[in-house]
Parts: sequence; C-alpha cells; structure tokens
Amino acid sequence: MSRTELSKLIDLVEAGKILGMAPKTLRTWIHLRKISYVQIGREYRIKEQTIQDIISRGTVPAREHRN
Repeated sequence: MSRTELSKLIDLVEAGKILGMAPKTLRTWIHLRKISYVQIGREYRIKEQTIQDIISRGTVPAREHRN
C-alpha cells in the first residue's frame, strides 16, 4: 500500500475541534456505528476523509435569490 492510499488518522479530541463538537459525541457516534473509525488498542481514530464526509453531509447549500 502506498502512502497516497493512506488517510491521516485524527484522534477524537482533534476531530472534535475540527467539527466543533465534543469528543464524547464522536465516541457516542462510534459506539452507535454512525461513523466509521479505526481502533488501535483502546484508542479510536477517525480518518481525515470521514471528517470531510461528515462536513459534506451536513452542508446545506444556499438558496438562489431572485430579485
């Protein structure tokens, strides 16, 4: 597997900062299997792409205003 195929892994504290939410919320989503994650020992990590997907799913496009 080449380096370009690997996604950066983000811990829950940093992911929470990026998303503006508590790490506890992300931990709950992990336990409910609402988001994908990587488990290393007892620690959870979220792929950078998963964070981007969360942002994309939550993005609401602006309406076009007609004058």
